[in-house]
Amino acid sequence: MADRQYHFFFRLIKMSMKQSYALKAAFWLRLIFMIVSDLIMLIGWYVMFQSFHTINGWSFEDFMFMSGLNISTFSIWTLFFRGGGTYMAQWIQNGEFDHFLLSPPNVLFHASCCVSEPAGWGDFITGICLMAVSGLVTFNTFGIVLILFICAVLCFLSISFILTAINFYFKNAADLTERLFYVFFCICGYPGSIYTDWAKVILITVFPVGLISILPVEILKNMQFSSFVYLLCATAVLFLGSIFLFYRGLRRYESGNRTILRG
Repeated sequence: MADRQYHFFFRLIKMSMKQSYALKAAFWLRLIFMIVSDLIMLIGWYVMFQSFHTINGWSFEDFMFMSGLNISTFSIWTLFFRGGGTYMAQWIQNGEFDHFLLSPPNVLFHASCCVSEPAGWGDFITGICLMAVSGLVTFNTFGIVLILFICAVLCFLSISFILTAINFYFKNAADLTERLFYVFFCICGYPGSIYTDWAKVILITVFPVGLISILPVEILKNMQFSSFVYLLCATAVLFLGSIFLFYRGLRRYESGNRTILRG
């Protein structure tokens, strides 16, 4: 049964990516502009770091790694799980989630995998390059970086699942989901060192953006085993908790009696 589900998800992702690549000119144009957009953002921060050199102990190289991790993590979500978050929130709000309830595979991952954005390839290329040139990725740290990347992807997916689940508990919350996504992206765009004391505690516990933007850099800089263990445990709890919250909320879903074929 598990093999059949994995085969289904692979075919679903493959079909979504083929659909996004159907208009080749638009695909390459969006990819290029996404890379340019990421580099323009980086240039602005480079000018600031040239003036101040460090921000609360973080150098420009640290910020590059953080940005690369955030961007590449975002690209994985965009390429393979774009249905999660704002798309799914709209389907739930409009009563268009019925199709996924009738399909045998895992409802959450089926809905997440049925949409793919081609611009994500531009983010993926940029993010990997930024991490590679940051200086924090070496032969000795490559294994740790790979684990940090997997944790970041799982945390990002968890946050998208949690924000999606809000729509089961509150009516007309799709706009709230979208706004919270914007808040999440804004926080990820700043050096993690600017958050201190209670702000930092909140960002690695209550609103766990810091699991993606703060802890990975600090783990590589200080090599603190306790922080690494905390990140692994927090990622597992967050991911499993988000899935539980989603399926708990799914019981409250009210059908809109609309049968729409997706994926």
